[in-house]
Amino acid sequence: MHSLRRFLTVLIGGLIVPQAGSFAVAQPQTVLAQTGDTGSLPVPSFDGRWIADLPIQGGCQAAHLVIDVRGQRISGTVTNSGVSYPVTGTLSNGGSGRIQINGSDANSGTIRFSATEFAAQYMNASCGLRAVVGRRVTYGAAAAPENSSIQLTPLQDYINQPGIEKDPAAFGYVMHRCAALYAVLVKIGEGETAPDRQKLTADLTDGMETLSGAAIQLMMRGTTMDVKEAQKRVVNLTGDLANLYAKRIEAVRLRTNSMFSDSLIAGDIATCGALLKKIQGH
Repeated sequence: MHSLRRFLTVLIGGLIVPQAGSFAVAQPQTVLAQTGDTGSLPVPSFDGRWIADLPIQGGCQAAHLVIDVRGQRISGTVTNSGVSYPVTGTLSNGGSGRIQINGSDANSGTIRFSATEFAAQYMNASCGLRAVVGRRVTYGAAAAPENSSIQLTPLQDYINQPGIEKDPAAFGYVMHRCAALYAVLVKIGEGETAPDRQKLTADLTDGMETLSGAAIQLMMRGTTMDVKEAQKRVVNLTGDLANLYAKRIEAVRLRTNSMFSDSLIAGDIATCGALLKKIQGH
């Protein structure tokens, strides 16, 4: 894990975000103790195509999962060793649902969607537990809209779904989101000279590394994936999510000059802060 911070540093270096001086001044304690209301946001549509590559897990082979969502109907295929099996399921308005592989209750489990990623966990009767995080590739019948980065689901809404903390793929996604948000906050704080703000940036950097480490452990759970591969996947997904946050925060800056005026950003900061304290045992 000694190279994790180095990879995260490279990730942060590639982000394009407004610098702290672009925003109205906020006190450092506001960032770590923000308790913004997530507000009432419209229920997102999950229609479109979603894909994921499943690693070797236990006795299960690597596989490719393709899912199409239309309203509350889930359909698709999972393919390994050149053989494809049908995936079917149903989805609730909140983005959680159940899937079944090859029409068998013995090959079934849960799936949870956010605006841009999904996490699935299901049993394969032949080889054991499967867990994966995948991504959205189309919205409905069209390509992803230009403003898709502004359609993240509030993390608290995601965490409130039953069983999240017991689902390694779903809970790992939460860790990815929080690590990504912290990465953006670290980037925004680059170049600060005031001691309290430098300390804030250092604390955020430590938090980002802790959350990324937790995501790595969750990604490896129940699989034969080694640390190096899990670390690479975590850093890549965290980078994708960080860019979504960065684009949203830039849009907020242009509208209001304060990231905390965005209920999702304020709420996610509060949620991630509480989660980090829990991980650290505070």
